[in-house]
Amino acid sequence: MVARRLLFFAAVLLNFMTAAKADQLSFSCPKAGTVEERGVSTLKYTGASPADPYVCTRLDARSKPELRMFNLYALSDSNNTAAANTAARAGMIDLLSGRKTTVSFPYTAFNGYIQQDTWTLLRREPYSINGNTVEVLVLDHEVAGDVRGTSAFHGRYTHWLDPKSGVWLKTELAVISGSANFWPQAYRVRSVRLP
Repeated sequence: MVARRLLFFAAVLLNFMTAAKADQLSFSCPKAGTVEERGVSTLKYTGASPADPYVCTRLDARSKPELRMFNLYALSDSNNTAAANTAARAGMIDLLSGRKTTVSFPYTAFNGYIQQDTWTLLRREPYSINGNTVEVLVLDHEVAGDVRGTSAFHGRYTHWLDPKSGVWLKTELAVISGSANFWPQAYRVRSVRLP
């Protein structure tokens, strides 16, 4: 009788874990043709890089092509290498897949400076945009800039990410120390047009 009950509870637990895995977090780059409108700029997406599904391609506010890992980290000749972004890639995959709720890693920025990033998944919540409600991830992102840099920046961001569309819908910034002049600023996406 005890063995039968243990098997029953093991089966229930296995079903629960399987259902939880099916509801895991994920990330996809914005599809080609997606248009993101912010207060002062419009970004047009051209899809994911054919070489890497986590590198999103878009045209910036001046219609110049950009590459962004996870549609966030700007890539350039200085950091678009496996050596420069392997730790960030692995950390963000762990975070956005749901394997971990907190990750920390060094990240080589587009200018070659190395910053220390710590990310924490805070919660999921509904978010309204374009008259629709989507489920977003709310993430805490602490950044400690490279001491070789001129700004000595240390800040904490809160990000709202729609993981299905790949669009970061809102970002708030709290400066802990240093200057945020050369760092991403707070913003809110006004609308997203999907293809």
